[in-house]
Amino acid sequence: CLSRSHGGIGDVLMTTPTIRAIKQKYKNCRLVYATDFSYLNGALAAVLQGNPYIDEVVDHAKVREDDFDVYISLTCPCVAHEVPKAPPIHRIDLFARHAQVVLEDKSMIYVMTEEERGWGKAWLEKRGVNKFHKVILISPFASHWRRSWDVRKWQETIGLLTQSDKDIRVITVTHSSDYKQVDWNQVNSTVMHNFGVRQIAAVLANTNLCICTDSALLHLAQAMNHPTVAVFGPTDPAARCNYSPNTAVVCYGDQIAAHPCYYDGACPCNLTCMRLIGPQEVTTVALKKLYGEELPARYNYYRSNEQMISTTELIPSERL
Repeated sequence: CLSRSHGGIGDVLMTTPTIRAIKQKYKNCRLVYATDFSYLNGALAAVLQGNPYIDEVVDHAKVREDDFDVYISLTCPCVAHEVPKAPPIHRIDLFARHAQVVLEDKSMIYVMTEEERGWGKAWLEKRGVNKFHKVILISPFASHWRRSWDVRKWQETIGLLTQSDKDIRVITVTHSSDYKQVDWNQVNSTVMHNFGVRQIAAVLANTNLCICTDSALLHLAQAMNHPTVAVFGPTDPAARCNYSPNTAVVCYGDQIAAHPCYYDGACPCNLTCMRLIGPQEVTTVALKKLYGEELPARYNYYRSNEQMISTTELIPSERL
């Protein structure tokens, strides 16, 4: 049993390489994943739907450790490593290290059905979006306010994008749990409000680009290998995007002495890291990514296998 009793959608997705590694090594084991069924109406279990390496997803509240030969909790192995000025280690590696397995494949797993993909296409078509449009999905909020960019800058970015090309259409994902409720309606843009994660993924699969913060949608897009532009503030993109060649990052951490600070008490730079990022720059990066143009190296945090921190070096011994 692997247990992630609380946490976000992105965290669950980042445990999927560990799931695969365990199941591939112990092919005859029965692998159960225990998680919080109450989080966002079952969103954590939903992102594991169809995962070929999981035999059963269960409610962690109903699990007893004694029912399993091996029980590994993946609930809090990352917090101690995400402190100010910490070296960038991806949560994918931290989960694997905690489970004491070696990852040969660090890609995340998200399984979508053709029916879901078709639903996403139909949802867009009902809103006047067709195959001739360039569709951008925007997720403006993260689960923590420090990782969320100014909504006024998001609104300006949407305007710049739709004004730059008459064929661009923007879909903005919002939820009642967002820390701020604003009017996102603009010309050539549509709001997707209070939809489930699998419905959002189905629409995302029918878009050309995702723009987001360090949030659940970032990791979902990465798991789908979807072209993405990510706006980063207090967290370290070198520990979030280094395994994702299709993700471009806008971040000014190299100009902030306290970066990355994560969530260490009062913000030491008053979110200067976020305030330095402007709508025009995000728009420029997004358009280059949308049109397949080469981006300057400063927006690329991907590292090849030779450059990555090896999980083998992080593991003293194997537990299983």
